[in-house]
Amino acid sequence: MGSENPSAAPEVSVTELLAATGLESSHLSQHLSVLRRYQLVRGERRALQMFYSLAHPQVAELLSVARLLLNDMLRATQEQLESSEAETPASAARASAR
Repeated sequence: MGSENPSAAPEVSVTELLAATGLESSHLSQHLSVLRRYQLVRGERRALQMFYSLAHPQVAELLSVARLLLNDMLRATQEQLESSEAETPASAARASAR
């Protein structure tokens, strides 16, 4: 699977999800349990391995839009912080000149 987005794959094994997310297996299991409960993913056991797929393709679209929105919000926050930090030394210099 490599660096692919797991939500773009038709189905993903638990092993692949563990590698992609870096979560502990118990935490991933809890997350998958919630997603199954709300019918967002489907699980299928094959031999000793579990495979998961999205129950609705629209979930991948929703996640993509959410990722874009959150990235935009993060970028705006970073710009505000950088702007604030740039103003702070100027404000300090004016205060010390008084």
